[in-house]
Order: sequence, then C-alpha cells, then structure tokens
Amino acid sequence: MDNTSLVSAVRLPNNLFFEHADTEVGSDLIILQKNTDKTSLTPEKQAFLKSRTLSNGEKINNYFQDFQRVVHTKGYMGTDPYGKPAMIFVHEGAIPGIASELPFHIF
Repeated sequence: MDNTSLVSAVRLPNNLFFEHADTEVGSDLIILQKNTDKTSLTPEKQAFLKSRTLSNGEKINNYFQDFQRVVHTKGYMGTDPYGKPAMIFVHEGAIPGIASELPFHIF
C-alpha cells in the first residue's frame, strides 16, 4: 500500500465459482491505483489494512465489517475450507445476479 491507493474492494459471494469450478470459497475484488505521492491513509483505507478476531474466533477485515461492500443475498456463520469459523455469503441469483449487483458495491 506504500505506492498505491485503494480505490475500492468488494467481497464476492462464496458461490461465485460454484457453477464453473464446483468450489465454494469467498474471494475479494480489490482495485488499486498507483500513487507514489501518497503521504497518509484515510481512516477508510486504514480499516482495509486491519483485521480483528471476533469472540467466536472468526477473523474479519475492518473494511468489510458493515457488509455494504459484500455482494450477497444471504449470509450466515459457517466454516472456511479449513474448518475455521467464517462468515459465509451466498447470492441466490447466481452469476447474472452477482454481475448485476456488483456495480452498486464499488464505491
């Protein structure tokens, strides 16, 4: 992050790759812009660099804590592929639904 600025980041649903790769895993779309003149980080950008652990053991990135940047129709507590606690997000509209919602989460 020293030579870039965070433009936006969006958390994509766990079922994004299910139709084509038969896998369910969360992923993020991170958009960066080169910026070699940056002198400080905004509070929002600082949140992107920090994570915290919830009481149930789940690690959550502070940038996504309010779910405004998460493309999903429902979310629930589950486990990641390694059996650790994780928030699971799914989109019931499959790829067309995800694609139509994505622009509203990039800001």
